[in-house]
Amino acid sequence: MERAGAPLAVEKRIGEGGQGVVHVARLNGAPFAVKWFRPGLGSDEMRASITALIQRGRPPHPAFVWPIDLVSSGHAPGFGYVMPLLEPRFVSLAQLLNQDLQPSFRVITTIGRELVDAFAALHSAGLCYRDISFGNLRVDPAASEAAIIDVDNIGVDGGNALVKGTGPFMAPELLRDEASYIYVCGVRGMEAGVLEALGEIAAAGGLGWEALADRLRGEGRLHLETY
Repeated sequence: MERAGAPLAVEKRIGEGGQGVVHVARLNGAPFAVKWFRPGLGSDEMRASITALIQRGRPPHPAFVWPIDLVSSGHAPGFGYVMPLLEPRFVSLAQLLNQDLQPSFRVITTIGRELVDAFAALHSAGLCYRDISFGNLRVDPAASEAAIIDVDNIGVDGGNALVKGTGPFMAPELLRDEASYIYVCGVRGMEAGVLEALGEIAAAGGLGWEALADRLRGEGRLHLETY
């Protein structure tokens, strides 16, 4: 750990995404999580952004799984950060909504209210969350609690950002932004669904998606990397 100067013991991998991987880690026997970023374009900007979050100290709302310290290694390229380890009682919001037996209306509204309170507190602090998705919202229906992960994509509202949103959750004004770039990375089967969702977002903003998509591709601002 860079600020604390303490070593972390990295254990099993528990998650992976486009930016990096997440491992269980231990500090003096206590469990934490470490997200390790792959080296690449924007690494310096990402490091600076996460450092700013760490320097803020506590998150604006307890639902955010906030970074504690940066970590580096002499044996692997890149860098990462340590954060609290989310308890296994939390599941993704998508998993909850896809269950055959749905939680009660009271549970759903309580979780919804907590998410609204969390994002309101974030915005009141002059920050915004740029990677909202069903997977990044975790919930414990038994306790009616919410947790928001992947907070490394939180930044100053209106500031520069490497990540501006997740396809189906993006606001139409982001598609109008001449500085917006859209990257789709994943299995080939998801490609059509993402493009369809972007088309719906464009339509909601009064934009013609087919012409816009052609222009974005021509300007190198729409990239599809599927396999």
